Amino acid sequence: MGNAQAHAAPQLRVVAALSGAAPLPLNSPEWQQLLTYASALSRLDPGEVEREIRPHCAELVYNNAQTLNLQRFIYLVARQLRRARHQGGAAGVVPTANAVYCLRTILKDLMEQLNSAQLVHFIEVPPEVVAAVGERTSPSEAKAHDATAAPAAEPGAGGSEGGASPAGSSAAGSPGHAEFAQLHNGSLVHTLVRETMLTLGDARLLAGGGYMLLVECSRLALALFSSALYSPNARGELGQHPYLDAAMQQNDLANPTVEALLRLFITAPPLPLSQKIFNYMPTDTRSMLRIVRTAAASVLWLPYQAYTLLLRPVRPSASGDAGAATAPSSSPLGDSALLLLLVLLFHAPPQDSPVGNPYRASMARLQDADDIVTADAAEDGRAAGSGDAAISYAALYDALGASLTSERVVLLLYTLLHGCPNFHEYCLVRSDLDTILLPLLELLYSAQERTANQMYMLLIILLMLSQDPAFAQNIHRITLQSVPFYRERSTRTTLGSLLVVLLLRTAHYNLAKLRDVYLHTNTLAALANLAPHMSGMSTHAAQRLVSLFHLLARRYNRLQAAAEGAAEPPTPTAAYAAADSPLTPWLPAPTPQQQALQGAHQAAQQQDAQQQQQQQDAQQAAEQQQAQQQQLQPRVEAVAQQQGLAAGGGVSEQQELELQLYADFLRIVLEIINSILTSSLARNPELVYTLLHRQEVFAPFVHHPRYAELMENITRVTDYFNRRVEEQVAAGGGGAQLDVERLLDLIRQHSRGWRRDRLKPFPELRFTYEEEANPEEFFVPYVWSLAVAQGGIPFTLEAITLFTPTVVPAGQSEDAATPVPSPHTTLTEQDEADAAPAGNAGDAV
Repeated sequence: MGNAQAHAAPQLRVVAALSGAAPLPLNSPEWQQLLTYASALSRLDPGEVEREIRPHCAELVYNNAQTLNLQRFIYLVARQLRRARHQGGAAGVVPTANAVYCLRTILKDLMEQLNSAQLVHFIEVPPEVVAAVGERTSPSEAKAHDATAAPAAEPGAGGSEGGASPAGSSAAGSPGHAEFAQLHNGSLVHTLVRETMLTLGDARLLAGGGYMLLVECSRLALALFSSALYSPNARGELGQHPYLDAAMQQNDLANPTVEALLRLFITAPPLPLSQKIFNYMPTDTRSMLRIVRTAAASVLWLPYQAYTLLLRPVRPSASGDAGAATAPSSSPLGDSALLLLLVLLFHAPPQDSPVGNPYRASMARLQDADDIVTADAAEDGRAAGSGDAAISYAALYDALGASLTSERVVLLLYTLLHGCPNFHEYCLVRSDLDTILLPLLELLYSAQERTANQMYMLLIILLMLSQDPAFAQNIHRITLQSVPFYRERSTRTTLGSLLVVLLLRTAHYNLAKLRDVYLHTNTLAALANLAPHMSGMSTHAAQRLVSLFHLLARRYNRLQAAAEGAAEPPTPTAAYAAADSPLTPWLPAPTPQQQALQGAHQAAQQQDAQQQQQQQDAQQAAEQQQAQQQQLQPRVEAVAQQQGLAAGGGVSEQQELELQLYADFLRIVLEIINSILTSSLARNPELVYTLLHRQEVFAPFVHHPRYAELMENITRVTDYFNRRVEEQVAAGGGGAQLDVERLLDLIRQHSRGWRRDRLKPFPELRFTYEEEANPEEFFVPYVWSLAVAQGGIPFTLEAITLFTPTVVPAGQSEDAATPVPSPHTTLTEQDEADAAPAGNAGDAV
């Protein structure tokens, strides 16, 4: 705190003066002192600066109705921003940035204390003052005053915007003549928003040394729009967010603002070496911010009971970059610009608002600057740009790929894919899909370190991409020589196979830990979209797909047995499969080339045996418990009859819903397998081999009334290749063993003559993503939680009502930071055992 007092003393004296009982005309020396101090406040801890300024804010609330000093301060800052643009970033931008810093701190504190009506009444110029200024100042005089503002602000000897800046502007007439002479729409709120946005859109300022001014303008805009934090509803009422309303009502600002903020994100200009910005976080690096908000509706497949936003300090990347854990951003301006862009894009105006969101509309019309040509240069008939925002798609694509490890960048990619059809199409036709897909898969690979919201966004992005058939085909044509982030084993694979493996890995993790229905639905939906175009499925992917079906089948059988009051069906074993599978007696020969694959199969068999033993132990314990409760059975039946339930027959609505969900999941997985077999059996011999090796998993469902139709194709495939294997064994004298490689060669050989008409065709299963009716219920709190954690502004957490921030020690176990289970399910130890992936997690991709 002492550091802030020592270095910000001149600004603190000005704040103390403007909060006093004496009016300060624009030609007062206090304003001149504010605009001549060239030591940047941004290098100080903003929390300390705010603690020094906050006592003066209380006094300002008491005195400002008589002095109008705050209105003069706002007007002065707006005028200084206009002058900075006219000068193109000449000397003096640091004092202007300091003034913006002080104004942002004051307005943020007032927003935390006043409601919207009080805030507007407090900061707007009284109507009688505006009328008086209008009577004394003609339009021509106002324009002349504004035109002379820039020349009057030449730098002084001290390197600041000389002493003539505020005083000289009032020299042409009385103080009342100069004060509030130029307000946009007659509103100080509209004027400040306009000047801030126009300053952010001026590219000359960055080239002219205005980096710090642009950073402060972006943070000022975030502070102005932060009234959304103090409203419990994501979609506020009309007039509840005055600065956001002002930004939405000025449609002409949308295109240049969207274009400018995207350009700052793409270029990510680094902080000049001569300048410093305090790396502020709402908690220290040993803590994380957990934000919990109860939601009334399900959005983006979210559980309708609750969802959790987890904000924690930056973790080391999966590639092992431990230095990134606490290192400040290399581009504070690019980060702040992106947060501001997300706030504008996801703002939801009130239902009765006369205007919509022009920034979202501008993003929807975003053009590729590389394709826009002038009429004179157009040789192919393309017209020139129509005034819409335009940015280089190629540069934007590369910038996204380079920074997708950031949560806010993932959210921007979602916005572009969902809200900008032109950019979505551009991404799909790119030949280097790995540029954006590999970073997404790296995040998906470390699912245990992701929050629920990050997982939803990642899977929804993959779902949107998988909707395009060309994308599903092209990813199998991109070969990856290695996958660095796949730490267990890095081998040559295709991008499509890696995507399938990680989607299946996510499904296994969800079954074991999260039990999130909506996450599982999105995962299976993406897999279903990819299935018809599957090619070259790896051994690991095929094993995980069949293992996923096995896990879902076990869970479904258990739920069905509980619903019917019967004992759980026994798990298929190798002995059970011996009667139907000719593959069972043939064990793979332990050649060095097949040891990895053989080890995976043996590990799967061992795990099945362990799970079977666990089930037997659990069954014995259940029988003992049942014997102990037999004496209580008559009493239980009597109570059940009184409640209108048959003994042992009561099934809750939640259990019925859970049973139906797992039944649907099983059907989707069977449809995925059918889709691969009917469309590309010959290109996926590893799947055929896995079906033969694990056909006992499917045997109980051959005659199941719900799945018999889908099992027909799988049975035909296994029967056909079983006969080919038997013929091969018989030709070898009946005693030969078939190792893995010989068996795969046999499958490949007979796949060439496979006719598709042997299989029953099914309608292609396609999933598309659509936002729910009220997406703001998820996005507005999500975006603002990022702004609170990463915006560099010391928001008072206790004042926030949009969500409830609480600090959770970082030393807490990772399980405590994971999302709560879905309200449809209850996690048990047996469920975790069932969901353990078959085979070694380090199997090759």
